[in-house]
Amino acid sequence: MSQRIVTRAVVGSLTLALFAALISASATGGLAAWLLQRAEDRRLEEAAFVLGKELEEAEGDRARVEHIVEDEHVETTHMGLAFVVFDAERQRVAGDARLTWLPPGTCAHPTHEFRACARQSGPFVVIAGGAHASPLPLAFAGLLASALVGAAAFFLSRPIAAGIVAPLSQLQQRLAALDAATITSAALGPPSGVTEVDALRQTIELLLRRVDEALASATRFAADAAHELRTPLSAMQAELELMSEDTASTDALTRVRATVSRLNVLVERLLILATPGAEGPTELLSVRDVVEDTVQALPPADRARVHLELEAELPVRGDPALLSMLITNALSNGLKFGRQLTVRVAADQLQFDDDGPGVPAEERLRVFEPLYRGVAAREGRVPGHGLGLALIAHVARQLGGVASFEDGGPGARLVVRFER
Repeated sequence: MSQRIVTRAVVGSLTLALFAALISASATGGLAAWLLQRAEDRRLEEAAFVLGKELEEAEGDRARVEHIVEDEHVETTHMGLAFVVFDAERQRVAGDARLTWLPPGTCAHPTHEFRACARQSGPFVVIAGGAHASPLPLAFAGLLASALVGAAAFFLSRPIAAGIVAPLSQLQQRLAALDAATITSAALGPPSGVTEVDALRQTIELLLRRVDEALASATRFAADAAHELRTPLSAMQAELELMSEDTASTDALTRVRATVSRLNVLVERLLILATPGAEGPTELLSVRDVVEDTVQALPPADRARVHLELEAELPVRGDPALLSMLITNALSNGLKFGRQLTVRVAADQLQFDDDGPGVPAEERLRVFEPLYRGVAAREGRVPGHGLGLALIAHVARQLGGVASFEDGGPGARLVVRFER
């Protein structure tokens, strides 16, 4: 999982958790506000009921009604209550003029100042009001606060999440910088202080040590095998050269010497392919110069079939022997399949164009696999072991480049691109 995805997951989780907490708090606040309002309505209904009972003693006498309402108002002023009495025609009989008529059995806000409840008492409608603000808007204020805080949490949690996944991102960057040549000196950094990340780092370091041991064992085996093969081959080649000077069977010996030479080349290629990283000297090389030297070393007949287009110096850093082997194998491959070969050295790439049968698009990746031979090589019975292109790709990677077949001339176009 990438940092972007992990950060997004952390941000989403934090935001959702905060939203849930705030909405829960708002819902709790809304329920509390509703309960408070119900308690206030019961208080007002009870006050209206008590006043209604007292008005029953007035027996419809308006003067007595006014007197009773006035006394009730004086007694309940400290409680923040106000009263008004209406007759059957909804005409105010006595009480606070700020309170308006309400249907009996209901509670409402007749004005923004009062919450009032009405009750029928004989011929009168008694309304009791409380001069205070309604608690219900607190719930809406809580929801608004939830939205604002949630939006702030979404934006503020992003840097927090990035800080949380920073140790994991740093570990990923160190792992991405590793290759086969530097795995033995892999440094994944000091402990990050995050338990899970440090446990992952220790597991990866253990895995890298095991991989390093396996690579070292494979390299030792390849070197030992190459040495065991080189020694008898070299002795055979020397003996054959001596025998060819003292015998008349030169044709047979020439064929045997050629076979031994090919075996030597095969052993060298296998050794290079078995080596995970370049271990030779490293220096700044001119691809153009190496191409010229390699072409000049070809037999005259082969050299006459090669056309050079040297447009740039194309400097690369690496082992000159490896670069020379890459160019030699590319020349050999192009001359095997085509009659003419054009070698072009540009500012960032080395290109080989032949006029042979070409490489089908579906084979352009597989032909770089060791021991794989394409359709043209198999059907044309072209000699080889399927190692030349694999060696080219392998050496190109060691020199900081990449080899591929691309669309181009009448035949195959092999391109080796180097990083600038």
